[in-house]
Amino acid sequence: NGDAYEPNDSYETAASIVADAPINAYIDPSGDEDWFSLGVTSWVQVDFDIDAQSEGSDLYSLLQIWDDDGATLLIESDNDGMGGEDAVASAIFPSAGTFYVSVTDEDSLGGFDYFYSLTTTSSSPCDNIEIESNDTPALADTGRHYLNIEIISTSGGAVADYLYYFIHVYAPEDVPANP
Repeated sequence: NGDAYEPNDSYETAASIVADAPINAYIDPSGDEDWFSLGVTSWVQVDFDIDAQSEGSDLYSLLQIWDDDGATLLIESDNDGMGGEDAVASAIFPSAGTFYVSVTDEDSLGGFDYFYSLTTTSSSPCDNIEIESNDTPALADTGRHYLNIEIISTSGGAVADYLYYFIHVYAPEDVPANP
């Protein structure tokens, strides 16, 4: 099928990729899973974007981001949140390491018409990292960091639609940074 990343059907055979370098691959044959390993530095944000159906593919993409053990699922996405079937996801990694990405078809189908492009874009979401002990409620860092997302869609002055977002935060117990 011309997929240069095969064999990459498991965590153990994951093909190494780098952020900011798009890849083109196939889910072929039916039931195929493509696994990729991605090394990241600490406190980097990586946006994952699959283009498949938007490019004429038959793939209903399922994108999964896995911890460095290849067994702990961190994020799963099967669409772009805007009615499209191409998966997108974003993650902030507080510690450096190798993480894993898997791509498959939601219905375990595959073939030559199940092609996709995976784009990974990295950025630094934090201007500075504050290191402190805040592992108990008494030491909590209060009132200094805010997350405020407010999106209101209106029609004729009335609220027409509420948009909901899932925010994934991956922070193992042993990471003492607080962005």
